[in-house]
Amino acid sequence: MWRKICGISLLVFCFSSLGNAADVTLSPLVARPGDSFTIIVTVDNCTGDRKNLLDADSVSVDGNDITIDRTKANPADCTLSVPASVAAKPVSLQHIITVTSKKDNGLHGAFDFRIVDIAAGPIPPGLSPQVDVMWDVMSEHNCSDQFGVRTARHYFCVDVQLGNNSGYPLILSGVGFLRSGMRQSTASYLTVRSVVQREHVISGRNATLRVLQTAGVIIAGFEPFTGNAARSGRIGIWSSLVGTVLASAWDGLVPDRTVPQAANLDDAALRDGKVVPNNSPVRFTVFVDRDEIAALLQDAVQLRYAANLARTLASNLRAQADKPENAGRRADLNKQAGALEAAVEDLDQEAAKATNGQAPMVGSRINPLHRHRPKAEENLLVVRLLLGDLIVVGDEIEYKQRVQVSSSAVSPERLQAPQIKLKGSDTVTVDQDGKGAFELSGTSLAGAVPNVTIRNAAGSKSEKLATKDFSTLVTADGITITITKVDAAYHDGGKVDISVTAGGATSNTVTFTLKKQVAAPRLDAPASDAATVSVAANGNAEFKLTGASLANAT
Repeated sequence: MWRKICGISLLVFCFSSLGNAADVTLSPLVARPGDSFTIIVTVDNCTGDRKNLLDADSVSVDGNDITIDRTKANPADCTLSVPASVAAKPVSLQHIITVTSKKDNGLHGAFDFRIVDIAAGPIPPGLSPQVDVMWDVMSEHNCSDQFGVRTARHYFCVDVQLGNNSGYPLILSGVGFLRSGMRQSTASYLTVRSVVQREHVISGRNATLRVLQTAGVIIAGFEPFTGNAARSGRIGIWSSLVGTVLASAWDGLVPDRTVPQAANLDDAALRDGKVVPNNSPVRFTVFVDRDEIAALLQDAVQLRYAANLARTLASNLRAQADKPENAGRRADLNKQAGALEAAVEDLDQEAAKATNGQAPMVGSRINPLHRHRPKAEENLLVVRLLLGDLIVVGDEIEYKQRVQVSSSAVSPERLQAPQIKLKGSDTVTVDQDGKGAFELSGTSLAGAVPNVTIRNAAGSKSEKLATKDFSTLVTADGITITITKVDAAYHDGGKVDISVTAGGATSNTVTFTLKKQVAAPRLDAPASDAATVSVAANGNAEFKLTGASLANAT
């Protein structure tokens, strides 16, 4: 037994042959689940009685994970090719492929065959790669509960769910919206976090707490200015009551929510460079400036555009609800259509007001913490229509496999160096146009590419033929090369040197001698006035003939 070890791309797989190491070679020795491939067996030192030793039954595999199609086996003098396929969900990842001779001459070999995991690519066979997304606009109350009052007052919180089935992890660089042909980005994580941090200072709860604490300090500051012990004691009581008791009671009764809200933002908000693993969904939140949407809600053109879009969507939903195949979803489709039709009415009304120069705004002008906003903003469906189409911007991450290089390693998939020899005579006759065919036989010729050099008999002129000047037919046991054009200088006595390159190795060189084809002589019919020949008195007669290829004619 002997063993060759090869390491490629994070994979380490073994090639082992049982019996005589010089008997046979098998390729490939690795495949992936679901692959279809061809097993190629080559007999080493294939000469004499070592030819024609392989047939369709020469190859066998243990287990049921690898299927061999013996009906399409192609045996030749020294090689055998057999189609095979790997199960989509193999039970075992290591199998033994056995090669035996159809004659009882001891020719055999056993090879370790490994099934490896599917590498990063356009996902398993049968599934279409895709990235799909669902999104919705959160209500102001829900956004406030999760990220704080100030965040909800200044931003629309958009909840996004993205599923990645592209075959690769995705790195997201941003999310935006496409409105009227223009791309609009969402607010960054750092911008929204600064809003949450500011609420920690100026929110109603925190402002009240600091007022109580400051009032207690101010009251205590008057104590040194009174000489009355009873009055000084009452000042101390009031200072403690306001600055300590009331402040502590307020702090306990109305807790500060900005710290957990900042933590919620860290967990939910989309960060730059977020990675979405393949075959997994993620959920995150992006933020859109409310003032940007408020400007759209006061623009008559944008309002009419949104109304027409909602009207079209509602009409499509009604049409789907009327189809017999949607009978089970009819109520839900009609409900969605009704919501869109209600949004159309609101949008038409707001568009009419905007056209007349009115600014339909609602909100308290007295409360400085309350935002003055357009009335249509209360309808989240209208906001969703004005936001437009969601855009996800990102790139696929392709993990490039590492390659381990070992000076002592031998690739088990590499065939032996190709060998060629003459088939028939070493002299080839070329016609008047320089066309001739050369036949070679040999071993390890799969994928062979010929190298053809031609020289004249004297050796004073030579050139390498371009691939356009010859055609090649490669079979399992031989090569036929047809030269389509040879310069006349090489026709008679020229030499053709041929080698082939396959699998990165170059074969030996064989030489053919060119022989110019001699054209058959041809005689022309005599003219009518020369069809009769006179015989002289001495008995001699002279015949004048014309034709072609009459040099040295007898």
